[in-house]
Amino acid sequence: MKKWFFLALFGCNVAQADMLEALKAYENKNYREAQQLFAELLPLGNEIAAINLGAMAYQGEGQEKDLKQALAYFMLAAELEHPQAKAILHDLVKHSTEQELDQANQLFEQLKRRLVIGATDLDKPVNDSMPQPIKRVSPEYPVNAARNGKFGYVQLRFLVDEQGRVTAIDTLDAYPEKVFERASIRAVKR
Repeated sequence: MKKWFFLALFGCNVAQADMLEALKAYENKNYREAQQLFAELLPLGNEIAAINLGAMAYQGEGQEKDLKQALAYFMLAAELEHPQAKAILHDLVKHSTEQELDQANQLFEQLKRRLVIGATDLDKPVNDSMPQPIKRVSPEYPVNAARNGKFGYVQLRFLVDEQGRVTAIDTLDAYPEKVFERASIRAVKR
């Protein structure tokens, strides 16, 4: 039996739905908390959360082993372009019955409907009919970065609830890594 777990310490140190907290909960074998935190990241289209939920379902961590659920999460991770998901899915499909695959596909469709943010395409023209921010908070420039003359960028995606609160933040890209992410996330939260 294969054991899968995918760590992704990509600098998202501060977020309400926080990958690092989910990973810490998993490492401490607090599978229920890890499962909940990974699930909170799913609406953002977080492929790392999806593949970890698949691995937990497959291995029975915090739940009964559930091949159908594991398949559905791996399908979602593959759809979200996790680099290893297709290979894992291919291995599992070979050992699954047609009924298990049908049920997994139904679960996969349910998971896809829960996505709030799918593939991010920042090159598309801005749609003026889309909600616009009512307040912008500039991030505070990190002192160490200023002292060392560093510059860079952070690309984030986030989910806002009906009351206008940011409920989840995910780092898509940052250069240089682990320099500007924390300040950027704090600014988006405000």
